[in-house]
Amino acid sequence: MDHVEQREREILQISNEIEDIKTIKKSQITEFQSEINELKEKVQDINDQIKSKEQIIVDFTANRIPEIVTIKAESFFLIISVDKHSQ
Repeated sequence: MDHVEQREREILQISNEIEDIKTIKKSQITEFQSEINELKEKVQDINDQIKSKEQIIVDFTANRIPEIVTIKAESFFLIISVDKHSQ
């Protein structure tokens, strides 16, 4: 009988150790998932920055530079305004 009780205690101890390990692993999984989500957000931010810079390059190569477009538009309105006042 004593031997059976000893084995039951060992089994219980092993079972508790297994549960402890599972608890630790679940905690690690939660932490990893959180880290993965943060990394995904960073990747999305980087992808957005890349797209923005690629669009700037496309605009520059197509001569659609915002500062130049603004200057041309302002010049055009000045010319029209001057022409209307001089008539």
